[in-house]
Amino acid sequence: MLFLISILIALLPAQIEYRATSSQATVSTPAASHACVLQASLSADMQDALTAAFDAEAARYHLDNLQPGQRYFVQLLCDGKLADAATLTTEPDTSPVPAPQRPCDTAPREITASGEGAVLSLPVNPDCGKSLARQASWLRFHPHASDARLEVDPNPGAARQTSVYIGSEEVLVRQAAGTNCLFNLGSSWFPGNSASYSLTVPA
Repeated sequence: MLFLISILIALLPAQIEYRATSSQATVSTPAASHACVLQASLSADMQDALTAAFDAEAARYHLDNLQPGQRYFVQLLCDGKLADAATLTTEPDTSPVPAPQRPCDTAPREITASGEGAVLSLPVNPDCGKSLARQASWLRFHPHASDARLEVDPNPGAARQTSVYIGSEEVLVRQAAGTNCLFNLGSSWFPGNSASYSLTVPA
């Protein structure tokens, strides 16, 4: 059968015409009818052949689910007999292939700490690496086997933020404003001969 299809493709006049995209093809032939079945396969022995749908109004066949950039062997069977054979080639797939997103290219994680300071545990993503880096002096790393422990100092002022890096992954650290009040009392407002004074600050 394989030898016969090859001989027919080589010797028969061009009866089968087609238009193909990367995944579909429209096939026309003078013998198109309900009595004829059009099949297409990637192998000349027609294994795993696809059967075309027949469009009676247009008198042509439609093939779907084709692979891009491939040559297909096509045969037309009428009343169970081989009536015609040809090959068709699908167009290559030219759609852009999105670059795979690495797990560390996503938006940075965010964590928050209170103004009084905190000790935070950050899960380590092994795909991003385990090196630790910081940008601010008010926090420190204490690495552990399965996470990175971050010690955040108490905040003496307004809310602040910085970034730390676990491997190539960025983590944004936000700390709330501190609640400690600092007062600088000069000596000009109280007598120097007094042993002690009390100061009341309303809440």
